[in-house]
Amino acid sequence: MTTAACSTANGMVFTQSEATAGQATWVFHLVKSADSTDATGLTPVATISKAGGAFAAVNAGTAITELTNGWYKIVHNAADLDTLGALGVRIAVATADTLNVVHQVTALDHNVATVNPAAGGIVAASFSSDALGAISVPLGIVNKVYALTADGDSAVSMLGCQDAIVTVTGTFGSGTVQVQTTEDPTVASPVWTNRGSGITTSNAATPLTVAGPHNAIRLHLTGSTTPAIAATISLRKPVT
Repeated sequence: MTTAACSTANGMVFTQSEATAGQATWVFHLVKSADSTDATGLTPVATISKAGGAFAAVNAGTAITELTNGWYKIVHNAADLDTLGALGVRIAVATADTLNVVHQVTALDHNVATVNPAAGGIVAASFSSDALGAISVPLGIVNKVYALTADGDSAVSMLGCQDAIVTVTGTFGSGTVQVQTTEDPTVASPVWTNRGSGITTSNAATPLTVAGPHNAIRLHLTGSTTPAIAATISLRKPVT
């Protein structure tokens, strides 16, 4: 037993009030009512129902064009897509099977590289330096406290850290505290890279944040005269 073909189309997801023709287009296939063969050379008529409302004619700017082998395309005008929710579409023509399909109209634009569903949704600000916190992975904080009283270095591992926050206060004299990181602290002469400018006065009001990942971070004190510096490195990493 052979099952007769019928007119077909897949439901799509459209962005509300989509004005770009290529993103407001869908295709459908019609077959003849008499013998289920490709229905060609027809002028189908479309009516739509927005969010469960009564069916009405599509907007005057909506076009239906024949492609080939019974395939047609419809390019919706933005006015067809102005209402969020289900969009019911009925395609009818006297000699072909009637086609009924349901689309969805959403506020979310799926056609852009950066998804932004607007205020109250997942906005760019939700995924800044605290992205791990934004996706419900809490950050643990470990504070390393140092007293800097002479030229020298104080280093600590930064493996797995999202960032490190460095606060330096006290009496600097003529000294400078430089925050540095390295990716291989195990070699005989590690390469340390400066992060930010050298600190010569208290930065308690605006601590220096060093984004990870890095293998190690250190405080490098030079040129000091009778310093009495208190330094705290707050290491932040996901709690496992």
